[in-house]
Amino acid sequence: MGKKRTKAYYLKCAKHARGSTSLSGGDHTRGRSGQTLDTGFRGFLLTCNMTEAQCTREAYSVLNEYADALYGPEERGAEKHSGGEDEDIEATLRKEVSDLNAASKAARRFQAVSSGAKNCIFIRTTLSDPAELVTAIMDDALTKRVQKSRYIMRMTPIVVSCKAYMQDIRKAAEELFEIHFATQFGDWRTYAIIFKARFNKELRRDEVISALGELVLAKNPAHKADLSNPQLAIIVEVVKNVCCLSVLKDYSKFKKYNLAEIYGQALNKSSDNGEDSRMRQQNETAGSATVAEGEHETTASATIAEGEHKTTGRAQDNR
Repeated sequence: MGKKRTKAYYLKCAKHARGSTSLSGGDHTRGRSGQTLDTGFRGFLLTCNMTEAQCTREAYSVLNEYADALYGPEERGAEKHSGGEDEDIEATLRKEVSDLNAASKAARRFQAVSSGAKNCIFIRTTLSDPAELVTAIMDDALTKRVQKSRYIMRMTPIVVSCKAYMQDIRKAAEELFEIHFATQFGDWRTYAIIFKARFNKELRRDEVISALGELVLAKNPAHKADLSNPQLAIIVEVVKNVCCLSVLKDYSKFKKYNLAEIYGQALNKSSDNGEDSRMRQQNETAGSATVAEGEHETTASATIAEGEHKTTGRAQDNR
Protein backbone atom coordinates (compact mmCIF):
# COMPACT_ATOMS: atom_id res chain seq x y z
CA MET A 1 0.00 0.00 0.00
CA GLY A 2 1.36 3.39 -1.01
CA LYS A 3 2.21 6.18 1.35
CA LYS A 4 -0.72 8.38 2.28
CA ARG A 5 -0.44 11.87 0.82
CA THR A 6 -0.40 14.80 3.22
CA LYS A 7 -2.79 17.75 3.33
CA ALA A 8 0.05 20.05 2.22
CA TYR A 9 0.40 18.04 -1.00
CA TYR A 10 -3.23 18.59 -1.98
CA LEU A 11 -3.08 22.28 -1.07
CA LYS A 12 -0.05 22.68 -3.31
CA CYS A 13 -1.80 20.87 -6.18
CA ALA A 14 -4.91 23.01 -5.78
CA LYS A 15 -2.83 26.20 -5.83
CA HIS A 16 -1.01 25.07 -8.96
CA ALA A 17 -4.30 24.19 -10.70
CA ARG A 18 -5.78 27.59 -9.87
CA GLY A 19 -2.70 29.29 -11.30
CA SER A 20 -2.97 27.37 -14.56
CA THR A 21 -6.54 28.54 -15.12
CA SER A 22 -5.89 32.20 -14.28
CA LEU A 23 -5.84 34.77 -17.06
CA SER A 24 -3.67 37.19 -15.13
CA GLY A 25 -0.02 36.85 -14.30
CA GLY A 26 2.49 34.37 -15.65
CA ASP A 27 3.91 34.04 -19.13
CA HIS A 28 0.86 33.87 -21.38
CA THR A 29 2.90 33.63 -24.56
CA ARG A 30 4.02 30.13 -23.70
CA GLY A 31 0.44 28.89 -23.31
CA ARG A 32 -0.25 27.89 -19.72
CA SER A 33 -2.65 25.30 -21.14
CA GLY A 34 0.38 23.48 -22.58
CA GLN A 35 -1.02 23.86 -26.10
CA THR A 36 0.84 25.03 -29.16
CA LEU A 37 -0.51 26.38 -32.45
CA ASP A 38 -1.83 23.43 -34.42
CA THR A 39 -4.12 22.48 -37.27
CA GLY A 40 -7.84 23.01 -36.86
CA PHE A 41 -7.44 26.11 -34.69
CA ARG A 42 -9.46 29.29 -35.10
CA GLY A 43 -8.51 32.49 -33.36
CA PHE A 44 -6.48 35.67 -33.53
CA LEU A 45 -2.89 36.17 -34.58
CA LEU A 46 -1.40 39.13 -32.73
CA THR A 47 1.92 40.88 -33.22
CA CYS A 48 3.76 43.10 -30.77
CA ASN A 49 7.17 44.62 -30.17
CA MET A 50 8.99 42.68 -27.42
CA THR A 51 5.95 42.93 -25.09
CA GLU A 52 4.33 39.50 -25.35
CA ALA A 53 3.00 39.32 -21.78
CA GLN A 54 1.44 42.80 -21.87
CA CYS A 55 0.06 42.18 -25.34
CA THR A 56 -1.61 38.95 -24.21
CA ARG A 57 -3.21 40.59 -21.19
CA GLU A 58 -4.54 43.37 -23.42
CA ALA A 59 -5.87 40.82 -25.90
CA TYR A 60 -7.81 39.00 -23.18
CA SER A 61 -9.24 42.29 -21.95
CA VAL A 62 -10.27 43.64 -25.37
CA LEU A 63 -11.57 40.33 -26.75
CA ASN A 64 -13.61 39.56 -23.64
CA GLU A 65 -15.07 43.06 -23.54
CA TYR A 66 -16.37 42.91 -27.10
CA ALA A 67 -17.36 39.23 -26.96
CA ASP A 68 -19.44 39.85 -23.84
CA ALA A 69 -21.18 42.73 -25.64
CA LEU A 70 -21.84 40.71 -28.82
CA TYR A 71 -22.48 37.20 -27.48
CA GLY A 72 -23.07 37.59 -23.75
CA PRO A 73 -20.80 36.59 -20.82
CA GLU A 74 -18.90 33.33 -20.98
CA GLU A 75 -20.01 30.46 -18.76
CA ARG A 76 -16.87 29.45 -16.94
CA GLY A 77 -15.36 26.80 -14.74
CA ALA A 78 -16.51 23.80 -12.86
CA GLU A 79 -19.05 23.80 -10.08
CA LYS A 80 -17.75 24.34 -6.59
CA HIS A 81 -18.34 21.58 -4.04
CA SER A 82 -18.60 22.21 -0.35
CA GLY A 83 -18.75 19.20 1.90
CA GLY A 84 -20.19 18.92 5.37
CA GLU A 85 -18.18 19.26 8.53
CA ASP A 86 -17.85 15.50 8.88
CA GLU A 87 -16.56 15.02 5.32
CA ASP A 88 -12.99 13.88 5.10
CA ILE A 89 -10.76 16.88 4.29
CA GLU A 90 -8.47 14.78 2.12
CA ALA A 91 -11.37 13.68 -0.06
CA THR A 92 -12.58 17.28 -0.33
CA LEU A 93 -9.17 18.53 -1.44
CA ARG A 94 -8.82 15.66 -3.90
CA LYS A 95 -12.20 16.56 -5.41
CA GLU A 96 -11.22 20.22 -5.70
CA VAL A 97 -7.98 19.35 -7.47
CA SER A 98 -9.87 17.08 -9.86
CA ASP A 99 -12.44 19.78 -10.67
CA LEU A 100 -9.79 22.44 -11.22
CA ASN A 101 -7.79 20.16 -13.51
CA ALA A 102 -10.95 19.42 -15.50
CA ALA A 103 -11.69 23.15 -15.75
CA SER A 104 -8.16 23.87 -16.97
CA LYS A 105 -8.57 21.33 -19.79
CA ALA A 106 -12.02 22.58 -20.82
CA ALA A 107 -12.24 24.76 -23.91
CA ARG A 108 -12.35 28.45 -23.04
CA ARG A 109 -13.70 31.21 -25.24
CA PHE A 110 -10.18 32.62 -25.53
CA GLN A 111 -6.98 30.75 -24.73
CA ALA A 112 -3.41 31.81 -25.50
CA VAL A 113 -1.33 29.07 -27.09
CA SER A 114 2.32 29.06 -28.04
CA SER A 115 2.92 30.17 -31.62
CA GLY A 116 6.60 29.26 -31.59
CA ALA A 117 7.59 32.67 -33.00
CA LYS A 118 8.84 35.72 -31.14
CA ASN A 119 6.54 38.77 -31.01
CA CYS A 120 3.77 36.62 -32.47
CA ILE A 121 0.90 35.49 -30.21
CA PHE A 122 -2.00 33.19 -31.05
CA ILE A 123 -5.25 33.39 -29.09
CA ARG A 124 -7.39 30.34 -29.77
CA THR A 125 -11.16 30.79 -29.72
CA THR A 126 -14.35 28.72 -29.70
CA LEU A 127 -16.18 31.42 -31.67
CA SER A 128 -17.34 30.29 -35.08
CA ASP A 129 -16.40 33.59 -36.79
CA PRO A 130 -13.36 35.40 -35.33
CA ALA A 131 -13.56 37.99 -38.11
CA GLU A 132 -16.92 39.27 -36.84
CA LEU A 133 -15.41 40.12 -33.44
CA VAL A 134 -12.32 41.82 -34.88
CA THR A 135 -14.48 43.85 -37.26
CA ALA A 136 -16.39 45.24 -34.27
CA ILE A 137 -13.11 46.14 -32.55
CA MET A 138 -11.69 47.82 -35.66
CA ASP A 139 -14.90 49.76 -36.37
CA ASP A 140 -14.91 51.10 -32.82
CA ALA A 141 -11.26 52.08 -33.09
CA LEU A 142 -11.96 54.05 -36.29
CA THR A 143 -15.19 55.75 -35.24
CA LYS A 144 -14.96 56.30 -31.48
CA ARG A 145 -11.20 56.92 -31.37
CA VAL A 146 -10.97 55.47 -27.86
CA GLN A 147 -7.66 53.66 -27.39
CA LYS A 148 -8.20 50.20 -25.88
CA SER A 149 -4.66 48.88 -26.16
CA ARG A 150 -1.04 50.01 -26.11
CA TYR A 151 0.92 46.87 -26.91
CA ILE A 152 -1.13 45.11 -29.60
CA MET A 153 0.05 45.96 -33.10
CA ARG A 154 -1.81 43.76 -35.58
CA MET A 155 -4.88 41.68 -34.70
CA THR A 156 -5.60 39.30 -37.56
CA PRO A 157 -8.57 36.91 -37.31
CA ILE A 158 -7.74 33.36 -38.38
CA VAL A 159 -10.61 31.22 -39.68
CA VAL A 160 -8.80 27.95 -40.41
CA SER A 161 -5.34 26.45 -39.88
CA CYS A 162 -3.71 23.51 -41.62
CA LYS A 163 -0.33 21.90 -42.17
CA ALA A 164 2.08 24.10 -44.11
CA TYR A 165 2.20 21.86 -47.18
CA MET A 166 0.76 22.83 -50.55
CA GLN A 167 -1.72 19.96 -50.71
CA ASP A 168 -3.11 20.85 -47.26
CA ILE A 169 -3.25 24.56 -48.08
CA ARG A 170 -5.12 23.89 -51.33
CA LYS A 171 -7.66 21.70 -49.55
CA ALA A 172 -8.30 24.22 -46.75
CA ALA A 173 -8.46 27.14 -49.20
CA GLU A 174 -10.87 25.27 -51.48
CA GLU A 175 -13.45 25.05 -48.68
CA LEU A 176 -12.83 28.61 -47.51
CA PHE A 177 -13.03 30.13 -51.01
CA GLU A 178 -16.34 28.39 -51.65
CA ILE A 179 -17.91 30.77 -49.13
CA HIS A 180 -16.40 34.00 -50.48
CA PHE A 181 -15.63 33.51 -54.17
CA ALA A 182 -18.26 31.08 -55.52
CA THR A 183 -20.40 33.90 -56.94
CA GLN A 184 -22.87 34.06 -59.80
CA PHE A 185 -21.78 34.98 -63.32
CA GLY A 186 -21.22 38.73 -63.53
CA ASP A 187 -20.90 39.09 -59.75
CA TRP A 188 -17.15 39.54 -59.31
CA ARG A 189 -14.83 40.64 -56.50
CA THR A 190 -11.41 42.23 -56.33
CA TYR A 191 -8.89 40.39 -54.19
CA ALA A 192 -5.31 40.39 -52.95
CA ILE A 193 -3.24 37.58 -51.49
CA ILE A 194 -1.18 38.59 -48.44
CA PHE A 195 1.55 36.07 -47.64
CA LYS A 196 3.91 36.00 -44.68
CA ALA A 197 6.07 33.16 -43.37
CA ARG A 198 7.88 32.83 -40.03
CA PHE A 199 10.45 30.11 -39.40
CA ASN A 200 9.52 28.24 -42.57
CA LYS A 201 11.80 28.00 -45.59
CA GLU A 202 10.00 25.16 -47.35
CA LEU A 203 7.03 27.08 -48.74
CA ARG A 204 7.77 29.43 -51.62
CA ARG A 205 5.76 32.64 -51.67
CA ASP A 206 5.24 32.72 -55.44
CA GLU A 207 4.07 29.11 -55.51
CA VAL A 208 1.47 29.70 -52.79
CA ILE A 209 0.16 32.91 -54.35
CA SER A 210 -0.09 31.30 -57.79
CA ALA A 211 -1.96 28.25 -56.45
CA LEU A 212 -4.43 30.32 -54.46
CA GLY A 213 -4.99 32.68 -57.40
CA GLU A 214 -5.92 29.71 -59.57
CA LEU A 215 -8.41 28.51 -56.94
CA VAL A 216 -10.04 31.96 -56.83
CA LEU A 217 -10.45 32.11 -60.61
CA ALA A 218 -11.78 28.55 -60.64
CA LYS A 219 -14.69 29.77 -58.51
CA ASN A 220 -15.39 32.65 -60.90
CA PRO A 221 -13.06 33.78 -63.73
CA ALA A 222 -14.40 37.33 -63.43
CA HIS A 223 -12.64 37.98 -60.11
CA LYS A 224 -9.80 40.47 -60.42
CA ALA A 225 -6.60 41.03 -58.48
CA ASP A 226 -6.23 44.44 -56.83
CA LEU A 227 -3.28 44.99 -54.53
CA SER A 228 -4.08 48.60 -53.60
CA ASN A 229 -7.66 48.38 -52.32
CA PRO A 230 -9.12 44.86 -52.56
CA GLN A 231 -12.65 44.01 -51.56
CA LEU A 232 -11.37 40.75 -50.09
CA ALA A 233 -7.90 40.01 -48.72
CA ILE A 234 -6.72 36.41 -48.60
CA ILE A 235 -4.48 36.14 -45.55
CA VAL A 236 -1.79 33.45 -45.51
CA GLU A 237 0.21 33.41 -42.25
CA VAL A 238 2.73 30.58 -41.99
CA VAL A 239 4.26 29.93 -38.57
CA LYS A 240 6.72 27.04 -38.57
CA ASN A 241 4.74 24.02 -39.85
CA VAL A 242 1.24 25.53 -39.54
CA CYS A 243 -0.52 27.67 -42.14
CA CYS A 244 -3.27 30.07 -40.98
CA LEU A 245 -5.85 31.23 -43.52
CA SER A 246 -8.56 33.89 -43.64
CA VAL A 247 -10.55 35.90 -46.17
CA LEU A 248 -11.12 39.39 -44.77
CA LYS A 249 -13.06 42.48 -45.80
CA ASP A 250 -11.99 46.11 -45.36
CA TYR A 251 -8.29 45.27 -45.35
CA SER A 252 -7.26 48.75 -46.50
CA LYS A 253 -9.87 50.54 -44.39
CA PHE A 254 -8.60 48.79 -41.26
CA LYS A 255 -4.95 49.60 -42.07
CA LYS A 256 -4.12 45.92 -42.67
CA TYR A 257 -5.78 45.14 -39.32
CA ASN A 258 -3.15 47.21 -37.55
CA LEU A 259 -4.73 48.49 -34.32
CA ALA A 260 -1.67 50.52 -33.39
CA GLU A 261 -1.81 52.43 -36.68
CA ILE A 262 -5.55 53.08 -36.36
CA TYR A 263 -5.13 54.41 -32.83
CA GLY A 264 -2.14 56.49 -33.92
CA GLN A 265 -4.13 57.99 -36.79
CA ALA A 266 -7.02 58.80 -34.43
CA LEU A 267 -4.66 60.50 -31.98
CA ASN A 268 -3.05 62.50 -34.79
CA LYS A 269 -6.46 63.65 -35.99
CA SER A 270 -7.38 64.73 -32.48
CA SER A 271 -4.05 66.54 -32.22
CA ASP A 272 -4.57 68.18 -35.60
CA ASN A 273 -8.06 69.29 -34.60
CA GLY A 274 -6.66 70.78 -31.40
CA GLU A 275 -3.90 72.51 -33.36
CA ASP A 276 -6.44 73.89 -35.84
CA SER A 277 -8.53 75.20 -32.94
CA ARG A 278 -5.49 76.86 -31.37
CA MET A 279 -4.51 78.39 -34.71
CA ARG A 280 -8.02 79.79 -35.18
CA GLN A 281 -7.93 81.29 -31.70
CA GLN A 282 -4.52 82.81 -32.37
CA ASN A 283 -5.70 84.22 -35.70
CA GLU A 284 -8.83 85.67 -34.10
CA THR A 285 -6.74 87.23 -31.33
CA ALA A 286 -4.27 88.62 -33.86
CA GLY A 287 -7.14 89.95 -35.96
CA SER A 288 -8.69 91.68 -32.94
CA ALA A 289 -5.33 93.22 -32.09
CA THR A 290 -4.95 94.44 -35.68
CA VAL A 291 -8.42 96.00 -35.63
CA ALA A 292 -7.68 97.64 -32.27
CA GLU A 293 -4.36 98.90 -33.60
CA GLY A 294 -6.06 100.22 -36.71
CA GLU A 295 -8.68 102.00 -34.59
CA HIS A 296 -5.87 103.49 -32.49
CA GLU A 297 -4.08 104.73 -35.61
CA THR A 298 -7.31 106.16 -36.97
CA THR A 299 -7.98 107.96 -33.70
CA ALA A 300 -4.42 109.26 -33.61
CA SER A 301 -4.71 110.47 -37.22
CA ALA A 302 -7.97 112.17 -36.42
CA THR A 303 -6.41 113.86 -33.41
CA ILE A 304 -3.44 115.03 -35.47
CA ALA A 305 -5.74 116.27 -38.21
CA GLU A 306 -7.85 118.12 -35.65
CA GLY A 307 -4.70 119.72 -34.16
CA GLU A 308 -3.56 120.80 -37.59
CA HIS A 309 -6.98 122.27 -38.27
CA LYS A 310 -6.90 124.29 -35.04
CA THR A 311 -3.36 125.49 -35.76
CA THR A 312 -4.37 126.59 -39.24
CA GLY A 313 -7.36 128.41 -37.79
CA ARG A 314 -5.18 130.36 -35.31
CA ALA A 315 -2.76 131.27 -38.05
CA GLN A 316 -5.62 132.68 -40.12
CA ASP A 317 -6.89 134.73 -37.13
CA ASN A 318 -3.41 136.16 -36.56
CA ARG A 319 -3.30 137.32 -40.14
